[in-house]
Amino acid sequence: MNDTPTTGTAVAAQKKPTSAAAVFQHDMGNMESQFLAALPKHIPVERFMRVVQTAVMGNPDLLKADRKSLWQACMKAAQDGLLPDGREAALVVRKSRQKVSGEWQDALLVTYQPMIAGVRKKARNSGEISTWDAHVVHENDHFVFQLGDEPRIEHSYDLKQERGKPIGAYSVCTLKDGTKSYEVMSLSDIHAIRNRSDGWKAFASGAIKSTPWSTDEGEMMRKTVAKRHSKVLPMST
Repeated sequence: MNDTPTTGTAVAAQKKPTSAAAVFQHDMGNMESQFLAALPKHIPVERFMRVVQTAVMGNPDLLKADRKSLWQACMKAAQDGLLPDGREAALVVRKSRQKVSGEWQDALLVTYQPMIAGVRKKARNSGEISTWDAHVVHENDHFVFQLGDEPRIEHSYDLKQERGKPIGAYSVCTLKDGTKSYEVMSLSDIHAIRNRSDGWKAFASGAIKSTPWSTDEGEMMRKTVAKRHSKVLPMST
């Protein structure tokens, strides 16, 4: 029997987490104070960390990805006051290349992606927005967009008639002081953004069978124009 007393270093080595999930839990505990400092006061840090844990447990690729990029993405979500729950925001894994010891290597990096619900939440939190709507325009609709010093939009359609194919989308926001803001995008503008998305690339290559762009194109068009419009609207965490 070995009676040699266990040293503090040996105990620490025994307690050091080894599995990817355990290392993640350990590291997240170390991140708590940083999350707390970044989060707005109305979001408890415990809730934010539970949502992050659920996101990671639901997507094993997040555990395989570069850990630094994961925490950076989480910090951006915390600073925006959005939960990475797939509705307000998402933690997205992307294949990329990064330089390690002077050499380029393939890597999985995590990026922070605000969702339309999160963008709307930040707009509401500003307290400056009265209404905000986004609509799809079809080829048989009556649609007029006037620019100049008095911009305006006219849009109407007959429910008794076929509206035809979508040709664009627009977003209209009215601020509480009565000011109106507009964003109008053609179908080609929208498709240019769609074609850059990883989901569409995977669908176009046959790697996946469907994507929201193939099943709910109208909703995705509304989200696209609303997201672009949000860049000029008042936002708050």
